[in-house]
Formats: sequence, C-alpha cells, structure tokens
Amino acid sequence: MGMKKRDAFPALIAVLIFAGCAAHRPYEAQIARTTPGTASATATITVRPAPDTAELARRIDTAIDTSEFLKPAVTGVMVTDLGGRVLYSRNGEKLFTPASTAKVFTAVASLHYLGSEYRFETHLYTDAAKNVYIKGFGDPSFSTGDLYSMAVHFAQMGVRKVNDIVVDDSYYDTLRLGHGWMWDDDPYPFMARLSALSLDWNIIEVTVRPTKVGKPPAVSIFPPSRFIKVKNEAVTVDSGRTRIKVNRVLVDNENWVVVSGKIRKGSKEVVKYRNIENPTLHVGYVFASMLKELGVRVAGRVRRDTVPSNATLIYVHRSKPLFEIVADMLKASNNQKAEMLLKAVGAAVDSPPGTSAKGIKAVKLLLSEQVLGADTLQFRLVDGSGLSRYDLISPKLHVSLLRWAFQNRKLMPEFLTAMPIGGVDGTLEKRMQWDSGGRHVRAKTGTMSGVSALTGYVWPDGKQPLVFSILMNNFVGSARHAQAVQDEIVRAIYEWYVGAPPDTTGKEQ
Repeated sequence: MGMKKRDAFPALIAVLIFAGCAAHRPYEAQIARTTPGTASATATITVRPAPDTAELARRIDTAIDTSEFLKPAVTGVMVTDLGGRVLYSRNGEKLFTPASTAKVFTAVASLHYLGSEYRFETHLYTDAAKNVYIKGFGDPSFSTGDLYSMAVHFAQMGVRKVNDIVVDDSYYDTLRLGHGWMWDDDPYPFMARLSALSLDWNIIEVTVRPTKVGKPPAVSIFPPSRFIKVKNEAVTVDSGRTRIKVNRVLVDNENWVVVSGKIRKGSKEVVKYRNIENPTLHVGYVFASMLKELGVRVAGRVRRDTVPSNATLIYVHRSKPLFEIVADMLKASNNQKAEMLLKAVGAAVDSPPGTSAKGIKAVKLLLSEQVLGADTLQFRLVDGSGLSRYDLISPKLHVSLLRWAFQNRKLMPEFLTAMPIGGVDGTLEKRMQWDSGGRHVRAKTGTMSGVSALTGYVWPDGKQPLVFSILMNNFVGSARHAQAVQDEIVRAIYEWYVGAPPDTTGKEQ
C-alpha cells in the first residue's frame, strides 16, 4: 500500500473511467478584450445584427435530415448570440432528456452560491475514551492520499492504541442514490453512492492477475480494508481469450467482490472499477488499515455516529478550491461529484443536512430569478448529474443558462475553464479534431442509452461566442452516430460564423 499508488489512484480512475483530463485557463486575453468594464457582476454585451442565417439553417438541416440514424429520433437544436437573438431553432422549446448536459446547471449553481474559492473540509477528532472521529462535510474530491495524510498526522502524535473509529456523514442526508436512477446500472462506477464522507468517489479498484494454469488468479482490492470481501471463482488458463467478469454484490450488509471467468497465463492484468455500498463505513475501515500500517492498534470497531460535543478537533483537511473540482466534474463528466455539489449547494442555501431536493430548489431559484426569468414549470430537474431519466430540459433553457453564465464576470472565467475543449481534453478529447489547434469549442457532452447531447459555446477569434444546445433522444444503437452529426453541426456553426461578413452597426442589449 505504497504512497505512489495511493496518490495516483484518483487520477488514474478519472482517466480510465470518465475520460477526464486536466483543466485549462481559456482565452483570458480574449475575455478581457470582449467583456466591457462594468461594476456589476453581469457584463454588458455588445450585440451586432446577425448576418443572413439561411446558409446556417441549410447546413444544420442537412446534417440532421440526411442522417439515417436519426430518422426515428427526436432532435432539438438552438443557436443564439449572447444577446439572445435566435440564429437557428429546431424543436428549441421542446423538452428532452439531457443526460450529462444537466451538469452545467450544477456547475453554474455551485460557483454562484458557494464561490469559486470555496473549499470543503474533513475533520478528525479524538475524545477522552480514545475514540477517533472522522467527519465529512461533503468533499467530492477526498482521496486515499488525503486520508493517509490524516492517518500520518494522527500517528505522529505518538498514540499507539485507539478504541473505536467513528465516521460521521450527518452533513448530508442518507439517500445514497439520485431520484430516478436505474437499478440495473449497478455496480458500475458512474452510479457511485453518495455520502458527506466519501473516498475516491466511493469506487474501489479490483486488479486480477494470472497465476499458474488451473489455479485461481490473484485478486487485489485498492484501497485495501476488511470492509471489502472477495469471492474468487475465476481460473488461470494456458490459452484462449481472457474473459474476466467482476461484480460487486451486497450480502448480509457486506460488500462482496465476485470475480469469475478465465484469464490467460502471461496476459496483462485486468483492472476493473466498481462502486460500493455503505461508503461512510468504507472510509472508517480504510482508515483503520492505515493506522495499523503506521503502528497504531485499533482495539474497537468501526461504526457510524455523530461527533460528540466533548470531542477535540485535531486535524482539518481542506480540499482544493471549488473551481478545480467543478473542472474535474465537467471535463470527466463525473456523476458522483455532480451530486455531491448539488447537496453542498442545498446545505449552503438552506441548511444542513444537504439534500438533493434542497439543491434543486436552489437551482430553480437561480433560474427563476437570474436566468431570464425561467419558468420552473417549463422544465424538470431531479438530480445534479443528469443520470436520472426524469430530467427534462429544452435547448432554449440550456442556451439561456450559458448566456447568463458567460455574462456573469464572477463565475465566467472559471466556468469556461471547466468546460471540455473540442479536440483537446475531457469528453471532447477525441472529437472535433478539426479544431484541436484552435480551441474554439467549449461544450458539455451527455450520453446514455437512447440519448446524446452537446451544449456549449462556439468562439472564433475576434468575435463574441455563439451559444448552442443540441439534444437527441429516442434513437437505437451507438451514440457515436449521433455525436458525428453533433460535431458536423458545431463545425457548420463555426464555419458559418467565421465566414459571415463583419458587422458595421450594433446596439447594446
């Protein structure tokens, strides 16, 4: 359980599971150049009369109408300038399942209510009975490395024996799943459980390595603890293809990892990631393993409770700033981080415990009071990640939110930094390669069975950005066909906008 793997684990699973990449500061010179100075939080945008949009409509209509894949589907598209002028609309006001494009609402709300420099805390306490308490305040980025630093600090105090390890997740409610999540998405990482005290996104790493022919392969769990039990039904074979299945099941309130199938001798190890039940207790068991490694004996048990008033605070871990967490969430499209942020907003705007319902109420308040008076009866949001099939959003509401976010100087630089860049990083790394050097597209993707979406900005050099939203529902087959059409639409917007003649008049809106 060396420090190298302990520190690298969160970054590794970000790449392998969510395709996340590093954040970038976007076009800061251009932001300063194109946002007029004003004392208010919302920038004044100079809006020019749009050129003829017939060619733009022709190219977008052609991309959609000539796609055999999309013929049985329903597609909604809206393109506007920053002033709200509609340049193209197709089912723009109709409701669609947004998938992960719903995360832009969570991102904007968290930056708006909490502030870009907000940091989550995780506290360590002791009491006179030699119990140790860990209390989480909703840090979605808390990692095995962070927990180990906490354990090292405790061991350096000279304590060699403790009684119980008590884990406190009372800052959020105890609902571990989002409203409308599908039961058959278990045990995959994108449906990780939620807790105010979480570790590595509440995901474990399962590694399967071949041994001798006819023998079970070696199975290891990271981070190691007695909380995860293994049932190894797999076998090492001398030929054939490796076919390993890793399941995570709950038996008598215990997490069991069941490994089955075959792994060929001499082949590479197989690494899978799975979610876990009771994530709060998981933190306590991992901490107990760390203390044992550091020479501290745990004589009692791991249990869930609240920190008593007479406990002494001995260590505070502070997360990286919120704008970095939002970037990780959007670029990697991390569901667990989105849901944790939604509950954090609920706790801050209302009161602890943070709940999804309180967070959604705050998002609706933002939309109704700030985002062009959006009617909260004209859409439905029930979670922070878009994993729920109950979410219903229109392209119009998407572009309204993005226009407002761009014009709000308190969150605009951080929000744009957090968005995936076409052809460069995040979930758009392998898309829009035609623009990888230009970095002119920043957009959030959304994908689930029968749903593909893309919403964001097209920002050519020397121009104000255009805002777009593309929502595609009710198709059968791989989403990559829908994504190809989306990329074609975005390229059409860019090329049309770049080729448009310069404006000579304008007005303030």
